[in-house]
Amino acid sequence: MPYGVLNHGFRCVDTHPDGTDVQSNKIFVGGMAPHTTRQNMIGYFGKFGRVMDCLVVPSKGRSPCIGFVDFDGTGPADAVVRHGMHQVLGRWCEVRKAVPDIKGAASAIGGAAAPRRALSPHAGSRSVRDELLAARQAAAAGSVGQKRSRSGSSSTSSSSSHKRRKKKKKRREKSSSSSSSSVEASQKQAQPSASSENPEAEKAKHEALERLTKLKALPDKDARMREWRALLREWHPDKNPDRVEVATAVFQFLQKGKVMLESD
Repeated sequence: MPYGVLNHGFRCVDTHPDGTDVQSNKIFVGGMAPHTTRQNMIGYFGKFGRVMDCLVVPSKGRSPCIGFVDFDGTGPADAVVRHGMHQVLGRWCEVRKAVPDIKGAASAIGGAAAPRRALSPHAGSRSVRDELLAARQAAAAGSVGQKRSRSGSSSTSSSSSHKRRKKKKKRREKSSSSSSSSVEASQKQAQPSASSENPEAEKAKHEALERLTKLKALPDKDARMREWRALLREWHPDKNPDRVEVATAVFQFLQKGKVMLESD
């Protein structure tokens, strides 16, 4: 499966897992101003090449919106991505190439796929703390649920084993040694999954929050935003192929904390 953020049925990524460049005439644009229109996108990205089609996915309230742009070839898309960050209507936007998800999700231009709910970068510092608390609670709830699931599975397995002992006692005695070893091996393999990635994502978010707090202490707003963008690029999923899910969670978390740095 290709890595990268999945949005409206498209993988937003510039390189394949093997390191080769993605070839696509479609780009994804994230973090645009909520009042951005289709004409605004055509007007801006048209300077890179001929725009065949584009789509603006509207947002709610003051949340940033996203969009997709189709060029007449891969050359303009490559030029847009090489440019790095783009300032559209005064808002710095992240740009990535967009390729259809291999599972056959619906096209974003068709509008049939339901988008994942993105974290708003304008929710405020209080929401950043709320998000961190919610991540901790989710990790704790998931651990309790997994313990209960293992307990229920163990009870069912015990009941089934009891019935089998009555029917096939001799056969069970011969295979008891190998069966016991198999069960122990299965339990040892299942135990690491109980911790899952949630604690790792929680720890990474906590560290990111500490770095945001330090950046807020910088007196120069432009310096704060430069450091924030560098931190954002550091945690981009494309830069962390070995832990994409954790990087995606921290990347969205950092976008949400931008408002902490914008206020003087």
